[in-house]
Amino acid sequence: KKIHESNHYLHRLIYLLSFKYLSEGLGIKQNENLIKEIIYFMEYDQVANVRFKACQIITFLAKNNLINKQFIPNLISKLQIIIKQDDDVDVRYFATQSIDALS
Repeated sequence: KKIHESNHYLHRLIYLLSFKYLSEGLGIKQNENLIKEIIYFMEYDQVANVRFKACQIITFLAKNNLINKQFIPNLISKLQIIIKQDDDVDVRYFATQSIDALS
């Protein structure tokens, strides 16, 4: 919870990058909680740069087969909502890239 309350978006970006590397190191069987955190940032962060970085990380994890198949349908539906509702063009672009990587 503390990571979500940080007032500095750069701290949240560092958390995301840490989650990316930890997910990569842990592998598909043990990174479930980290992916949930990445999804949280992707959906709810106030700063567009954090949201699109989360989308980029989802794309990376998908391309490297580091996302459990059971998460993919739910993840795609969340990304589709982001594409429809997010005000930032970059976030929508990277959400589209994530869907392409997951499909």
